[in-house]
Amino acid sequence: MRNSSIDVSIVIVSWNVREFLKACIDSIISTQGNLSVQIIVVDNASDDRSVELVRSEFTEIDLIETEANIGFGPASNIGLQSAKGRYIFLLNPDTVLQEKALIRLIEFLDSHEDFDLVGPQLYSPDGSIQWACARRLPSLALMLFQALYLHRLPFIGQQLLNRMIAHYDLSESQEVDAISGAAMLGRRSVMNDVQGFDEMFLHTGEDVDLCFRLRERGSRIFYLADARVLHFGGQSSSQAWARSGTMGVLSTGRYLTRTRGRFHAWTYRLIVQLVQMPIMVIVGLMKALLRRGEPQDIRRRLAFARGVWRWRVDK
Repeated sequence: MRNSSIDVSIVIVSWNVREFLKACIDSIISTQGNLSVQIIVVDNASDDRSVELVRSEFTEIDLIETEANIGFGPASNIGLQSAKGRYIFLLNPDTVLQEKALIRLIEFLDSHEDFDLVGPQLYSPDGSIQWACARRLPSLALMLFQALYLHRLPFIGQQLLNRMIAHYDLSESQEVDAISGAAMLGRRSVMNDVQGFDEMFLHTGEDVDLCFRLRERGSRIFYLADARVLHFGGQSSSQAWARSGTMGVLSTGRYLTRTRGRFHAWTYRLIVQLVQMPIMVIVGLMKALLRRGEPQDIRRRLAFARGVWRWRVDK
């Protein structure tokens, strides 16, 4: 098959989510219609027999195995290097494509040459739409608001958060600042130009940074509400909660350094270390004393706080 005959290369980075991965691949196959699709699975050293599943049930898939869990960004970039399609679809394994979702995304880019990236409507198992599928680029004020737990204030916290996030109307298709890395379709030529995700991000933030860099180069980004994808969310990160949380905080600091400067990044770091982490640990201790929550909750909170205080992720 010639490279030009492949419509889309779908890159899926997977770590210990065997059953979700199977459902995701099944949904691609059942909804691709007449599209020519290349599926690339990059397995981040899973130990749940995900590799055996792909080898035995999906023999036409391009399977790439890493020797260790190298993270979402680097693993995605490895998959991008093997992509041959006109478009690249970055897709989380804990997603299920709904009917014609992929077809509609590709049809949009085919008919709108002035856009380089498009994302679907992501929704949770309870039917609620996930705000991250169409969002503004985050500001320091928003990050500090959340770090100080102000969004949990009774009566007004959530209203203030919604105003700061400046939610788009997720029922309407429209141009947006950023979309979620859980499902994003882009032109392969453009993705190659920006060299995929920046690997300085440890966990989370890669997708927002990619959207930021694309917009900096003049690319436009679109949110397509009538292309729907079920997204379970957090299926890999929840298996290593403290480590993932630490990496997320450090990645946020790196994003602020790139987009807002060192002063904003240091302000965020100090607030997280001196305010957010103590509050989180105190709440955990109170829950433990009152015997509420799971026994391992305080241990996870302490591990998270220790990593953030050191501002590094332990190997």
